Amino acid sequence: MLAKVPPKRNDSKSSFKSLQKYVESRDVIDPETGEVIGWEKDSVSVETNCLDKDTAWREMLAVADMNGRVKDPVYHAVLSWRADENPTDEQMFEAGKAALKALGMEEHQHLLAVHRDTDNAHLHLMANRVHPETYRPVDVSRDYFKLDKCMREVELAQGWAHDNGPYAVHERGGKKVVNWAKETPQEWHKEQREKKVKQPTKSKDFEYRTGNESLHTYAQGQPKQDAKEALSKPGATWQDLHQSLARHGLELHPSNDKKNAFRVHSKADPEICIKASSVAEELGGGKLVKRLGPWQEPRPEIQQEKAKREYSDQRPKADPKRDPNAREEKRDERAAERRELRERYTAFTEEWKTAKAPARAAMYEDQKQRRQALTEKTQIPARNDPNQWPIDRTEKGALQRGRIRYSGQACRTERDNQGRARSLPAGAPAVVQGMDSRPGTGRRPRRNAAGSRLGLSGQAHGQRYAAGGRASGARPAPWHHGQRAARPGEAAPRHRPG
Repeated sequence: MLAKVPPKRNDSKSSFKSLQKYVESRDVIDPETGEVIGWEKDSVSVETNCLDKDTAWREMLAVADMNGRVKDPVYHAVLSWRADENPTDEQMFEAGKAALKALGMEEHQHLLAVHRDTDNAHLHLMANRVHPETYRPVDVSRDYFKLDKCMREVELAQGWAHDNGPYAVHERGGKKVVNWAKETPQEWHKEQREKKVKQPTKSKDFEYRTGNESLHTYAQGQPKQDAKEALSKPGATWQDLHQSLARHGLELHPSNDKKNAFRVHSKADPEICIKASSVAEELGGGKLVKRLGPWQEPRPEIQQEKAKREYSDQRPKADPKRDPNAREEKRDERAAERRELRERYTAFTEEWKTAKAPARAAMYEDQKQRRQALTEKTQIPARNDPNQWPIDRTEKGALQRGRIRYSGQACRTERDNQGRARSLPAGAPAVVQGMDSRPGTGRRPRRNAAGSRLGLSGQAHGQRYAAGGRASGARPAPWHHGQRAARPGEAAPRHRPG
């Protein structure tokens, strides 16, 4: 027996409803076409400790909502038996309850479903990590080891064959006990790391993105075994290695000028390649040169030899747990169909682009001319050329009220006796309603020679101050921010003490 914990979702948004729908129902497959035409509910054996199996996911969700700190309360595990083993539903439910007890969730809400639609009978386990009474979540860390130990105990109790895993059954004192398969857990972890094949990131991304088989996965199968077998023979040569790879549509080429590092290329598409050392350690550059001598090109007859199999990036990835060899021919047929469809699509795209190229070029040229004409029509004149700036009535009124200044220009404005704006040469002192009109000075009131602020009591003060004098016996009224200036023919506003 084996226990597997499927990977969690990256967004931590697993759903009780979706999981229960999956474990309770099975796809309905058309026997003639092999297509999925629907799904059938209540086609599997289900056992739960909830009030009813139809409301199980609602009950679990209601309990999980009582603890808002638990981000993902859904727990899912699969218990699988060997292909030659056919346990009853009761035996599978007993194994599921034993697994819940090993995880510390025997009192938690759960649902068990038996599936027999594959070569291996298996049990789906759905549980709520939140306790229905205390609302505390259970810690499921190291659950793989807890479940594996439980599987060995179930195998002893029900009489199943022992599978490999971190735990094993040992004979001690005439009794069978379950303990670590190695002397220490560290030794078992080290052995597993050595067995595990490290897949390159690009190959992993390609398979995840397309669902097709990468060159790395393809080379890890029979091509790797044949290459290692060719190298293990006494008196092995470069030609033996080339021939072992050529049978699978692969080629070996140096990746540098020194010819001490190599890559495995696909004959069908030479641009697709991987490092030779990623296929097997024996294919590393240093080891090959040390064993076979200096690099040698494959003979012409080997290059022209027809391969028994060829790699295709349109070939769907195989599922080694379900069909390692049964559907190889169908997968090759689907790969050929995908490749043909891709070629047809590429040819159609190129033909369409060629037919539309003149019209597209004419459209781009027309848009360019229209954009150029629009740019010339609405071109903004330079800021240092006041003659190119037309002033309409709105701008003229704003200038008269002293609310707009063209900083950086060669002209400044000042109110005259008729309340109209006139131009002054650059550098001449100017006062607009008691404000400094020079660029960068801000809205600060101007002061006269005596240090008093120039008020907005009338146009006479502004005129005499601009001329360098001061009205006799008249004292400028203090200026306040937001105070309106006196208009022509209007008495100056009185100062409000503040």
